[in-house]
Amino acid sequence: MIMWLLYVIGAIFAYPAYLIYFKRKTYYVNKKIQSRHIKGGAILLSNHKGFKDFMLYIYAFPFRKLYCLMSEKVFGFGKVLNFLVRSLGGILVDRREYNFSFIEKSVELLNKNKLLIIFPEGKLPKAKTMGSFYPSYIMIALKSGKPIIPLYTPGGYSLFKRNKMVIGTPIYITDYMTAQNRSGLIVGGIILAVGLALLVSGIINAIKVSAINKQIIENDAGFSYVTNCI
Repeated sequence: MIMWLLYVIGAIFAYPAYLIYFKRKTYYVNKKIQSRHIKGGAILLSNHKGFKDFMLYIYAFPFRKLYCLMSEKVFGFGKVLNFLVRSLGGILVDRREYNFSFIEKSVELLNKNKLLIIFPEGKLPKAKTMGSFYPSYIMIALKSGKPIIPLYTPGGYSLFKRNKMVIGTPIYITDYMTAQNRSGLIVGGIILAVGLALLVSGIINAIKVSAINKQIIENDAGFSYVTNCI
């Protein structure tokens, strides 16, 4: 209850600053299929350009609180900040301990029709090119049965320009699985997850390529996988 009140109060008072700084401009692959208004639980999957990515998205989906997978480093700055991060919707992913409890926590939230945002690179990029996707979000999607909604941001946040984001159309992982894949999910789960992770990264890349072609965003070093999905 205390966490929820802190989140609501913080969201209200921070909104004017958000409007002034981000001046967000949203584009869509197909707005009729997927707009900013999301019903039920869903996994929001985005590339990762910087610490401000989560801040860009936090008000992008009206009247929905975002929960976010965050590394142990974010939680490592004392008890007060730890509490604030959890109030904002942070879910601990402890890579040092190889603790996978975040998967079950994520599935539980999604089954309660919450929104979960994941940056599957798992870290900030050291170069302009995008890193490979860690496949844990595939397991979360399979266990919860919820759709993945791909997002793209070119980053480069600034007070003096519009900060852009692109929303793709929902992806249901089971649509890309054969009956044999589904029956052997537990046994071959890791191999399957890695393969599907490559597929989804390609779809997000296609969103970026399409946005560039339509002159929505400027070209950057971009993603490693080039596909023709839209």
